[in-house]
Amino acid sequence: MKSNKKKEEITVDVKEEYGPLNDKETKVFSLISWNGAEPKFDIRTQYVSKKDNKKHYGPGVALTKDEMDMLVAKYMVADSGSHATKEAVDFTKIFDSAEGITEKRKNGLLTQDGYVVLKKK
Repeated sequence: MKSNKKKEEITVDVKEEYGPLNDKETKVFSLISWNGAEPKFDIRTQYVSKKDNKKHYGPGVALTKDEMDMLVAKYMVADSGSHATKEAVDFTKIFDSAEGITEKRKNGLLTQDGYVVLKKK
């Protein structure tokens, strides 16, 4: 059964383009608001039409921030070669194993970017 309703126009507001996910730039990662809705992370095919020289989007998936966080967490677990949940790092053991590190931190030295890099506060 064919509908007599005219297809509604779909609006796309690209908030941020993070870049292509392949060398051909046919799949992109963006933050997009579809039809005025809350922006979502978007992984989608794209192409430039030869007819109108405009960017068009094809099939893809839109993810909320929570879904994106879950995807990244699952990827990190999968990429580690283990399907078990990663445990938090116990920095106390690390600092205790580095001679004098605790005293140096108490005296105004600190770590940076997850490495034991000491510098003045």
